[in-house]
Amino acid sequence: RFPDSKYVPEAYIYIAKILRETNQPKEAEKLLDEFLRNPKYRKHHPQALSVLADFAIKDKDFIKAQHYLERIINEYPKTKEYREAYFLFGKNYYEQKEYAKSLEAFKKMQNARGIDKTKKLDGTYYIGLNELELGNAEKAYKTAKGLIKAESRPDKLPFVRLLKARAQFALGDTTAARIEIEFINKNYPRTEGSAGGYYYLAEHYYYNQGAIQKAIVNYNRVRSEYSSSPLAATAQAKATALGFVAPRPGLDCETGLSYFLDYQYQAAESFLNVLALPDSAIARYRIVIAQKDILINR
Repeated sequence: RFPDSKYVPEAYIYIAKILRETNQPKEAEKLLDEFLRNPKYRKHHPQALSVLADFAIKDKDFIKAQHYLERIINEYPKTKEYREAYFLFGKNYYEQKEYAKSLEAFKKMQNARGIDKTKKLDGTYYIGLNELELGNAEKAYKTAKGLIKAESRPDKLPFVRLLKARAQFALGDTTAARIEIEFINKNYPRTEGSAGGYYYLAEHYYYNQGAIQKAIVNYNRVRSEYSSSPLAATAQAKATALGFVAPRPGLDCETGLSYFLDYQYQAAESFLNVLALPDSAIARYRIVIAQKDILINR
């Protein structure tokens, strides 16, 4: 009824969001694609592209998301969507574990015009994460130290400090890393950052020290510290897996074959599917195979 109203473009975008929320994703995408082909609404195209990118990210279709974000970056550099697109472009690569590409994107973002200071600080944080994932712990440590001085937002500091602690663990400076995590847990309790502290402390206890019980305690604290932590489900799965691989007394294939096999196979599956230690899984299978001669003699 009001085709010339300034609210028409926004109405299209809201309808697309409603279609998406009512389980009609194809119709939502089709509506926005048609919207993008209409030059009359060009001023609002960056917003539509941003919404499409958000849809793709939620579907974990990162390639499609990158396409929409690239269009915003290349075609609409003077819009507010441009700043967020630049950030999401690098973050998407990180989520795909394309750490080198993500690092390159965030470094490029630091030199781009029109990006505000806070968004560049967020980008610096991801630079540190990518450096750590690529094995450049020294660089990640320096990035985190510099960011702690530059960052003033209280909600961001726990994550930056956790990055620093993870880099210290990777560098073998475990005492300093644990002090950093204690600082996070004391000053930012019941937050996603403190939950992350318990998670990476558990990782250190198990993967670096082989201290299974200490690792289980800290993995279990992740969910109780912050139930919405993205690490909570993984931590719980690892705590359960460690319960399966922990040494058990009284294992004897001659007197308790079923119990012996259940333990070895469950441990092997835990090593392979949860703890990402395939060599340990193979070792368990070899233990089972080695019982052949004993059982034949029996």
